[in-house]
Amino acid sequence: MKVLYSFLFFCCFSSLAMAGNLTISNKLSVIINFDSVICKIQVTNLGSESACDVFVKLFIFNNRYKSKTIPILEVHDTANFQFSVPLPVIAKGSYLAVVETFYDDITLSPNSSLTCHVFYVREAIQPNITVKVNDFVMLDDGDIVVSIKNNEKIEKKIKASVFAPIDFKVEPHSVIKQIPENSQEIILFNIERQKVGKEYQIAYYSAVEYDILDHHYTTLSKGHIKAKETDNWFRKNKWYWIIGFWMWIGLWCLCDFVHRYFCTKNCNRHH
Repeated sequence: MKVLYSFLFFCCFSSLAMAGNLTISNKLSVIINFDSVICKIQVTNLGSESACDVFVKLFIFNNRYKSKTIPILEVHDTANFQFSVPLPVIAKGSYLAVVETFYDDITLSPNSSLTCHVFYVREAIQPNITVKVNDFVMLDDGDIVVSIKNNEKIEKKIKASVFAPIDFKVEPHSVIKQIPENSQEIILFNIERQKVGKEYQIAYYSAVEYDILDHHYTTLSKGHIKAKETDNWFRKNKWYWIIGFWMWIGLWCLCDFVHRYFCTKNCNRHH
């Protein structure tokens, strides 16, 4: 009889993350059983160099789970991870799953591949709220603009969160806010780049969750950030050290000229 009361939900999602010559692909499948949630994650190295110390973190039902670490993931190889998570006593509706794959590149620099998805427990219900985020270009930091529109004549208490790869720091991580009926709110999140690097593009996610009666609602929006190449100290101050270099050359030439002048003068005296 246990099987008769179980509700099965299956979903498959994928994402890509690029760092240097590494391109990591994530694929997630979620199976909802009577009393457990099975999350299967497939990580593939699509780049041109090996990834080291690869492991996965899963965030689901406000809990975090960490997988074992794989020492090396060769080019075009795939690693499979699986989590069996207890299904808590929760309201039916839509919920958030966040998967982040951590790995080191050939220089032992830490990177991560992030993907967020919505899955359903007992009933596939759609939230009556609209969430939009912005795509933008940044150098060192920038602002993520999350636009939330309440489409119902019911005030909602929402929780808005932003998720980004390890290269970026988001402040604040989440905000709780009251959204009046049939209104729109704007929430700003500051995102800061944690390390210098060449120009590349990353995806980030904003999740908005709320409860109404015995239902839980989650909606997800995906944005993109183009991180421009950051200048190192030499590039930022190139005119200073270029001018300093030529001043040093000029000083060296002046000293050499003075030295030769007095040496020649002393030699003429002796003769």
